[in-house]
Amino acid sequence: MILCPVAHLARYQHLNPRFPAVVAFLKERRHEGLAEGKHAIEGDDLFIIIEQGTAKDRAVRRFEGHRTYIDIQVNLEGGETMDWTSVLGLTVEDDFTPDGDIRFFASAGIEHTRLRVEPGLAAVFFPEDAHRPSLPFVDDQPAFYRKAIFKVRI
Repeated sequence: MILCPVAHLARYQHLNPRFPAVVAFLKERRHEGLAEGKHAIEGDDLFIIIEQGTAKDRAVRRFEGHRTYIDIQVNLEGGETMDWTSVLGLTVEDDFTPDGDIRFFASAGIEHTRLRVEPGLAAVFFPEDAHRPSLPFVDDQPAFYRKAIFKVRI
């Protein structure tokens, strides 16, 4: 897991051959003005999802993980907290579907690290990282957020 300013993502370009395209996309600000939903960059190997909504209480969110894609989640607006932990030892509640990438873990009692992801920050989650995104900044009070989620094929 990596948490850093968007301007520092270039330091991690060597980790995946598609990371430089993400860095260029952000540097050129091509995400600005994109409608909510999925937008292809390099077909199914690299795409962006623009998501916005209201952050939800931890009690209704579960930890998730991915096996085919790395998530690079960039906060564009509003406030969001994300929880992080290793997938090691977690109990799977909903496993991957044959055509999907996501699985959910039982969240009760999991030791985790809370990440405050403000606008201009990026959180990078690899397959070994369980994460619980879209949580509010303060006291589980609902709050608006808008973010770009880059899905980078491993």
